[in-house]
Amino acid sequence: QRNGKQTSVGFTISADDFPIDDRIANSLSGPVRKAYLNRRMRGRARLNKVRVLFHLADDGKAFESEFRGDIEARDIYMDVGLPGGQSVEHLTGTVSITQGTANAEGGRMSGQLHDARFELSNHQIHGINSRFEINPSKLTLRNLTFQTAGGTIRGGSSADPRSFEYQFTDRGKIYAYMNYQGLRLRELLKNEALAHSKVRGICNGKVIIHELDGGDFLDMRASGDIGVHDGRLGTVPLFSAIYKHIKEDKRPQFTMGRVEFIVKERKVLLREFNVRSNLIKVEGEGTLDMDGYMDIDLNVPRLFGSAANILILPPLLNEVFAKIVRFKVYGYIRDPKIDHLMPFSPGFARQSLAPIPPVPLASGPRSSSK
Repeated sequence: QRNGKQTSVGFTISADDFPIDDRIANSLSGPVRKAYLNRRMRGRARLNKVRVLFHLADDGKAFESEFRGDIEARDIYMDVGLPGGQSVEHLTGTVSITQGTANAEGGRMSGQLHDARFELSNHQIHGINSRFEINPSKLTLRNLTFQTAGGTIRGGSSADPRSFEYQFTDRGKIYAYMNYQGLRLRELLKNEALAHSKVRGICNGKVIIHELDGGDFLDMRASGDIGVHDGRLGTVPLFSAIYKHIKEDKRPQFTMGRVEFIVKERKVLLREFNVRSNLIKVEGEGTLDMDGYMDIDLNVPRLFGSAANILILPPLLNEVFAKIVRFKVYGYIRDPKIDHLMPFSPGFARQSLAPIPPVPLASGPRSSSK
């Protein structure tokens, strides 16, 4: 087809078993091509009447293609650059391209992602739906929704529908805004170390990644809040200093909690931290450094009120003691220290990081090989 000073050639492609691999990068250019190759995608796809139109300039200096249609992903692997080499596996779903162009500048593409699912770090992510836009500088997902761990995650806010944005810089820069509701804590913590954990609860809240440059989690900026209800959070060993004042058979199981956090300047600032049981409420705030050092102040406004009958302390001292005692949790996560923080107490010096002790040898007879 002739159109002014160019010739257009179009055709429709349908295929039941189309390979997804590095060869697709031959049709891309610029940052989009580099980002695609970095993902190391492997798998198969079904092309459902994908319409492709090539525009060839008569002078041979300009080239552009247009495309639209549905692509059904089938069991695709993708490296997403997470620490530990974790990757997206068994990705399926339908990508409906409403408008796509490719040219020397890299091109653009927009459309809708329908009912996708994949596996990441032994977690099933399913029911994924989102609008998407790709241009030479970034990938943007809007109005993203999906289900995992028994709950729902919805991206974006009323002021900004962006759920996820990936900028095609040298290292890749990420922005994300996720609201989550009804996530089961035990499933979120599911891995080999916590496979038999009795911790449970329902999580609600939000997480905002304001900026994550490449895989540099040390310098990322983020904020959000985490709330847990209908839970069994254990006796929380960090509060062992508090338990010294409670009869052993009356020590509470915390059933709900909440914390607001801000991540910046290589620190996690904990705001409005609290956990509760039917007898106790513990509040606090503090910091957690990216090297694992914590410095948290705790107070117990409800320990000596309605729970006074479970205390070992003499009843006449309960009210006075409640007003003056606080607790300091400090040190590295693997070996924190807990002390009473009385009025006019001197500050606590930052603890040095002790060497990690060697792993003890397993006891019992050893089998010998001959």
